[in-house]
Amino acid sequence: GKYLGHVELARKLRPNTAKMVRIAVVPASSNSGAQCISDLFNKFKGNTVVGGYRTDDKATTAKTQYPDLETVIGIDASNPETLSDVFKGADVGVIVTPYAHGADMSKDAEKTINMIDAAIKAGVQHVVYIGSWTVKYPQTTIAKRFAAVEDHLKSTNVPYTTLRGGWFMNNWLGNAEGIKTTSKIILPSNKRWPLIDPRDIGSSAAAVAAVGGKGHEQKVYEMSGPQALRGEDICGLFCKILRRNIEFQQVPLESWCAAVPPFIAELVTLMENEGDGALPFSQDVQNLCGTARTFEDWLNENKAAFS
Repeated sequence: GKYLGHVELARKLRPNTAKMVRIAVVPASSNSGAQCISDLFNKFKGNTVVGGYRTDDKATTAKTQYPDLETVIGIDASNPETLSDVFKGADVGVIVTPYAHGADMSKDAEKTINMIDAAIKAGVQHVVYIGSWTVKYPQTTIAKRFAAVEDHLKSTNVPYTTLRGGWFMNNWLGNAEGIKTTSKIILPSNKRWPLIDPRDIGSSAAAVAAVGGKGHEQKVYEMSGPQALRGEDICGLFCKILRRNIEFQQVPLESWCAAVPPFIAELVTLMENEGDGALPFSQDVQNLCGTARTFEDWLNENKAAFS
């Protein structure tokens, strides 16, 4: 099969041909890392899973959910000495670009490279790297978190799979207060947004990791949702789910950019210049997982935040 990570195919392969895989997920507390662990226990049973955590509280919560999960606490991606234990004996390392809300992003690439190097040093045979579609615009501030990592990974000669995360559905939570108080969705254009639920990135990582990366070597997958929704479509879904009138308002790019962080303004300006093709739109998630969550699914789960 072309996509050996597909859930059903992996299940069929498991009894006869697939060996058990030891998989390290770092950092395991991220949205995609947590979903990866969930899928490894619920969909791909039989593998050994190790989660790397910064703090004890999140490790304890995960251990309660998955008693067979092995945990390593105290990882610090800026300190390579703390990373060796989590990758020890692992066949696959699932590595998520670290993110701390409000923190300086300038060291993120360095931290991710530290994790990749620690995995390779420990003997990991396949790296699943969760990065970002923004490498398409390498000159932007946000892309610097990811572009150097992709270059480094290519230079290692270790089998790898890159999952480029798209525009997260969760980003809409940042607009929740505004939608609640104004009943408006304000965007600089009516362009298409192939929004993705970050959990589907984790599910994709699990599908690749569960087969030891076989069939996915040196592949780059674009993680997008199953639909490319225009601003008006998104507004229509808000009306449907919230059961009240939400107005779609298009404003000049300059005024929209003035209300968001500079690194977002920089990125969206380039996207607007490119139009509908700015955000990658693919079937990679469905091919790997068999399905993908829709924005309507996500909004149904999160409607309380906007009500």
